[in-house]
Amino acid sequence: MTMAAESVEAVSVCAEVIALRTGKQAPSRRYRDGPIHAGGPPTA
Repeated sequence: MTMAAESVEAVSVCAEVIALRTGKQAPSRRYRDGPIHAGGPPTA
């Protein structure tokens, strides 16, 4: 996993925690199918 991917994952986890603490619904990224960003990973 790249540093950028780890950063995206960390932000996603923080968003879930904030949503739960404020009483909002936040579906877990863990159970999502496919990439988070449309188009997939960038090519070099």
